Amino acid sequence: MIEFVSLNTFETGYIFKSFDCGDVNLNKYIRTHALTNDKNNLSKTFVCMDGGVVVGFVTLCSAQIEFEKMPQAYKSSKPRYPVPAIRIARLAVDLKYQGKGYGKQLLAYAFKKIVMASEITGIKVIIVDAKEQSKLFYEKYGFEKLYDLTYFLPIETIILAIKQ
Repeated sequence: MIEFVSLNTFETGYIFKSFDCGDVNLNKYIRTHALTNDKNNLSKTFVCMDGGVVVGFVTLCSAQIEFEKMPQAYKSSKPRYPVPAIRIARLAVDLKYQGKGYGKQLLAYAFKKIVMASEITGIKVIIVDAKEQSKLFYEKYGFEKLYDLTYFLPIETIILAIKQ
């Protein structure tokens, strides 16, 4: 049975010792930095568990996009100051579980948390700094290229999808 739990329910990163998503930096992050960042309110990480086994995780943090970096199509309805955003800072699935839909479930869970946050603070877009190997994943779910490997999705897109 799949469940999502907040990282702050764990005492240490030990439970992630065997986690391997194939990316050394993401593995190191979940084992050594995520819990500290969570406790210091720098980011919040949520863990996907399946039968008590860590399958993956997603990390969210606040962000903003400089008005000048927004695509022209989105500039007409915005004020000319930084646009409030939420960043999907990290999203990873253990190699043993990749290709089984867990990434999609983690993204959907992140979207739900982001919409909840948007009810108490301004959030106009969701941004993600994709890796070369993950950019197609984000494009599949409607993210548009902002610059380099940074992608964005207007929050209204998610709110409308959830209401349907």
